[in-house]
Amino acid sequence: MATDSMLIKFLRYFNDLCKPLPNPGGRESEEAYFNYQYRNTEYLFRNLYSRHVDFVDKEILDLGCGFGGRTTWYVVNSGCRSIIGVDIDGYSLSVANRESRRLKAQHPIRFQEIPPSRLPFQDKSFDIVVCDETLEHVVDPLTLLRECKRLLRAGGYLCMSIGPLYYSSLGAHLYDYINFRWPHLFLPKQVIADLVRSLPEKRHKFTHDRAIETFLTLNKFTPGKYRMVFSQLGMRQLHMEYYRENRLLVYVPLLNKYFIKSIFCIFQKYPARYA
Repeated sequence: MATDSMLIKFLRYFNDLCKPLPNPGGRESEEAYFNYQYRNTEYLFRNLYSRHVDFVDKEILDLGCGFGGRTTWYVVNSGCRSIIGVDIDGYSLSVANRESRRLKAQHPIRFQEIPPSRLPFQDKSFDIVVCDETLEHVVDPLTLLRECKRLLRAGGYLCMSIGPLYYSSLGAHLYDYINFRWPHLFLPKQVIADLVRSLPEKRHKFTHDRAIETFLTLNKFTPGKYRMVFSQLGMRQLHMEYYRENRLLVYVPLLNKYFIKSIFCIFQKYPARYA
């Protein structure tokens, strides 16, 4: 059912009054977003992953690689032996193949489209699985993480950044179109979809249809629900931290889920003698 046109006009007026939200840099073009992924991976690697995990001479799986900027950074800079970037979106992988050629030279990197179910690799195929900005889009995170565990060799590592989480101010993932925070918490889904379609469409990947599909398929997991998933994984937790949007309100019961934007964590698969 179509949304009342007066409501959409009002929301567009209100949207125009709001300052655009901070969003992943470089979304104005495919090349720019690839470059954003590349730059952001260096910060994440230097400040977190490399403090706990040695990537040198390791075989890596980049799960949910998107445009491939992260995958390319790892193969060029981390000292890994090889890396495979996988994604369910063939369009993204076509961009990854194209853009990575500018930087990868002869490095051992490849991209592969996968089905949204069992990962098509043999047990114990990788030393490290990296999963950045992906798990919030997965309907059943525990099943996917168990697949990651299956693919890891004994002592291997699972490195993840998750977010923006659904209940955070940017959790709708609609920052290409909507300028106000938490639209998904007080507007019906159909209204949001109609508002997005009423705005000028982006020319790159995040078209009206793709932006709306992304929003509708988010899993709505809270930090507490992710912790329950992690507790069932049966892996050693090496690191867990939260990016908080408000340092005070995040500690108020019933409100904290609205102010935790992202989760950063590292797990290790137990050696065979402890499994």
